[in-house]
Amino acid sequence: MTMTNAPESAPSSISFNDLSLQPELLKSIELLNYTSPTEIQEKAIPLILEGKDLVATAQTGTGKTAAFVLPLLELLFNNPEKNALILVPTREIAAQINDVVRDLTRGFQYPPRTVLLIGGVPPYNQLKALGRSMPRFIVATPGRLNDHIRHRTVDLSKFHFLVLDEADRMMDMGFLPQIEEILPSLPEDRQSLLFSATLPPNILKLVDRFLHSPVRLSVGKPSTPIEKIQQKLLQTTHLEKNKVLLNELNTRPGRIIIFAKTKRRTDLLGEHLLDLGLKVSILHGDRSQSQRRSAMESFGKGRTNILVATDVAARGIDVADVAHVINYDLPMTSEDYVHRIGRTARAGASGEAISIITPEDRMQWKMIARDLGSAVPQAEWAKVEGSGNRFTSRGGSGNRGGGNNYSNNRSNNSYSGNSSRYGSRNGEGRSQDSYHPHPRRDQSYSTSNNNSSY
Repeated sequence: MTMTNAPESAPSSISFNDLSLQPELLKSIELLNYTSPTEIQEKAIPLILEGKDLVATAQTGTGKTAAFVLPLLELLFNNPEKNALILVPTREIAAQINDVVRDLTRGFQYPPRTVLLIGGVPPYNQLKALGRSMPRFIVATPGRLNDHIRHRTVDLSKFHFLVLDEADRMMDMGFLPQIEEILPSLPEDRQSLLFSATLPPNILKLVDRFLHSPVRLSVGKPSTPIEKIQQKLLQTTHLEKNKVLLNELNTRPGRIIIFAKTKRRTDLLGEHLLDLGLKVSILHGDRSQSQRRSAMESFGKGRTNILVATDVAARGIDVADVAHVINYDLPMTSEDYVHRIGRTARAGASGEAISIITPEDRMQWKMIARDLGSAVPQAEWAKVEGSGNRFTSRGGSGNRGGGNNYSNNRSNNSYSGNSSRYGSRNGEGRSQDSYHPHPRRDQSYSTSNNNSSY
């Protein structure tokens, strides 16, 4: 099977009124203060409304979710006997898309019923939400949807519209067998839409098997950062790494996402920052669904301004006004680098991404830089100021609820995680290496092949 490329179109100043959307949908768009369609929306929406299968790639932060939700709402409005299924790799992405669906139906007199089917929560409420008749929209992760299919609590025979979002991520996380189990439950005459950051061979095989003569749409260069992200690469030493991080936090206002390599490092770093009196949320795949939801709500609503996360947050999390992304640990691939830093500069805004590297990271950075070419910054040695820390308003010992001037009153050993706090909590002092594991000893990623994330 071959894919046909969508025709090139020059940038235009069209409005949503030019996209043949029904009035209630246009009212919802107006209520959300959407001004004009992004490039991916302008190109994808007409193709989807024409009933074509679609394979689309686009840079992160370009309005991809609305590019398929808007036309699906239009199609459901015009086809009351048909429903839509959206499959995604993680609970956070599913919840985000579910929110987008609800936002885009604000102007509807009778909004289509939407159900979120994800793991990590008791199934009772989902069974109650499914009710006696199927919803018009199901947003699901593969594992939990398969549970419902096996227990015959979901009937997909009338779901004629399918979206596979973040398809490459689903393949990376080992969801192909579960997707293959789901697809036979759908109608053969369905319309299928696949959105992916990249199109590796396993994705192309999926396209060949399950899509019908799809149109290929590519917007921008998906493997490169968007232009409005200002990138910065800071070199430092292993012992000074935490000091550099604190200096960056000290000088950067606004919402900040910090990415760490593993769940353990994420916990240690997040708790370390909490002990300094910072407002921090922690997010990774081993936390319960309620903890993950609470972390995202606190960060999204501004109760915390720092989110420390593994790559579970690198895709699909659309939090407004993230000013900075900090790579405390480098990701394994250039694609993950692009998705991490794409959490800032969303929807046309600007933002900054900082990567902190030590000598052990140089080979990993060379690999990322080679893939991205001229889109990466030149390294510079980090300069750390010794005073003026803005996180010093709390008095006390410097533990949680305290907040001594971190830059002035703690030794360099404490920056490496060798503070007495860890000894008092766990009965023994943690070594420096337990807080900064050597990259060669700690290369695992929390979300790779980890089905607990759904």
